[in-house]
Amino acid sequence: MQLNAQVKTEKRIEFELKEGYAGYSLTEFKDKGIMVYYHEEKSKGGIMTWKIDHYSTDLELMDSKEFKMDDNFYLSKSKDAGSNMYLMFVSKKSEYQLMQIDVETLKTKTVKGIVPKKAASSTMEIIDEVIYIVYTTKKGKTLKKIDVAAGKEKDIPLEVVGFKPTVVTFENFQVDDDSKELYVFLNVMIGKDLDVYVQRFDADGKRQESFNLSEGTDKKLTSVSGSFLSEGEYMFTGTYSSSKKVTGSTSEGIYICKTTNGKKDFLKFYNFTDFEEFLSYLPQKTQDKIEKKKDKAEAKGKEYSISYLMSSHNIRFMDGKFVYIGEAFYPTYRTEYYTTYVNGRPVQSTRQVFDGYQYTHATVAAFDIEGEKLWDVTFEMNPWYKPYRVTRFIRVTETSETELGLMFSSFNTLKTKAITSEGEVLSEREVSMIETGDDDDKVKNTWSNLTFWYDNYFLAHGTQTIKNKEEKEERGKAKRSVYFINKISYTF
Repeated sequence: MQLNAQVKTEKRIEFELKEGYAGYSLTEFKDKGIMVYYHEEKSKGGIMTWKIDHYSTDLELMDSKEFKMDDNFYLSKSKDAGSNMYLMFVSKKSEYQLMQIDVETLKTKTVKGIVPKKAASSTMEIIDEVIYIVYTTKKGKTLKKIDVAAGKEKDIPLEVVGFKPTVVTFENFQVDDDSKELYVFLNVMIGKDLDVYVQRFDADGKRQESFNLSEGTDKKLTSVSGSFLSEGEYMFTGTYSSSKKVTGSTSEGIYICKTTNGKKDFLKFYNFTDFEEFLSYLPQKTQDKIEKKKDKAEAKGKEYSISYLMSSHNIRFMDGKFVYIGEAFYPTYRTEYYTTYVNGRPVQSTRQVFDGYQYTHATVAAFDIEGEKLWDVTFEMNPWYKPYRVTRFIRVTETSETELGLMFSSFNTLKTKAITSEGEVLSEREVSMIETGDDDDKVKNTWSNLTFWYDNYFLAHGTQTIKNKEEKEERGKAKRSVYFINKISYTF
């Protein structure tokens, strides 16, 4: 595998920054190509011009379209589904304009409405042409359903029977592509404890069931995702901590739970220290210290725990096994200096400011149909940038029924792993991926995303600052800042 694996930059396109347009981003549509969208740097007369370009799989420009938007509206969310791209614009007056753009024709359809004032919103989820967004206000939680085809919207209250809205908080939600269902996960504060409730909705937004996933356990479920298995059967997984107390959000291990018609068949917990490779990314001295502490705790009949924050992927089913993938991270902070005046005199002070999440490593674990852990693999991560929202850097492809391909970008490199359903690492590579196509180019800095496109193709896209002395003669400047898109082929 290591000898045969190949990485190749098939093609690259660039958009020069600071030349009239900004805010570049893209959405991929498998073999239908990609949509690149961006806007003018400055609005004119209160109107902002947006532009959408459709590129083929060869990154050739197929079509382009402009549309105007009142500059009171800002782009809140974007997502793709089927052959459509969706852009959600929201104004300061809580109005929204949801645009649907067909990737092949660039025809648009717009639905207008109102979002709750002073509300926090979730990500956008889509079932066919129906959009779902969860809004949280002081009065409660609302699942907003926007039917683009019908041009209608509907608000669905998110409630847990027997509890006041003030003790219910929104955790997250997701769409199951297999069952075309929506899973909404809610936290309920019962005294000082926190329980997770699962609410399942069909494609029409009708609630099918609601149950307490935390019932019967004294542990706190700190994250959750679900997967459809068969009619009435579901699998839920995520991370947990040993205490159900509300304070703190770190995790001490992974759980796996199977339900049938809302009843739990099993709920099993696995401490991170029980994973064979979980500490492998740490220096050997640190590993040895942790192992000694674990041995001392076990000698006293206690369980030793280490705490992490984990971004969990939806569980995957492969070769008769359930596969969990989690990315570990921690918050970072920077010190800011500021001046206040006391009796007219300046006083220097400092404050700690959140500076993004640093990702450190990822764990892959497999479980059998009864929830018994079969194997685990851990590997180091070191993304170049720190996101301000919890994200998932790893892109996953099932290269066969018995093999999993994992890829993620780090600075200007591509890191890959191929793991069998038996936990054997077939290959792992780190290769330079973000090439400019010019040997005279010197890349000064890169901010990049990695996106799985189709078949064995990926997209590396982001911004770069590049120096090229030869270009000074041709373009009048030796440095350029660009938004780039690289089409990459990879064979595991």
